[in-house]
Amino acid sequence: MKSGKKKLIRFKPGDIPAVAAVLILSVYFILSPKIKERAPPEIKDLHLKKLVLISGRQTISLPWEDDTIDLKKLIGREMVLEVQGGKARVVSSNCPDKICVNTGWVSECGHIAACLPNSVAVMIECR
Repeated sequence: MKSGKKKLIRFKPGDIPAVAAVLILSVYFILSPKIKERAPPEIKDLHLKKLVLISGRQTISLPWEDDTIDLKKLIGREMVLEVQGGKARVVSSNCPDKICVNTGWVSECGHIAACLPNSVAVMIECR
């Protein structure tokens, strides 16, 4: 014979943070595409960013114009940079490990692509 008592659901102390985390993540994933649509494109903020080439003690500001820059002509290094759409990368270098090339695009404040054998770094500075 069954008793007429109802079973109460008991929450464990770890259940409340887990449920809260799921709710927060759900709201984030639902709203994030809408937030990104309203945000201005990064290219509009280029006046706040500065593309800098550092070679030894020499610092050169580079323009954000889409271009391929041969550093052999500029500073005497066997490297090629590409600037495109508000980001920059090292396309080729004569260094042995190609870490600078494998770094890929740099586009955010503080990002850096460095080539230690050539003593060259491409960095994004922000105000």
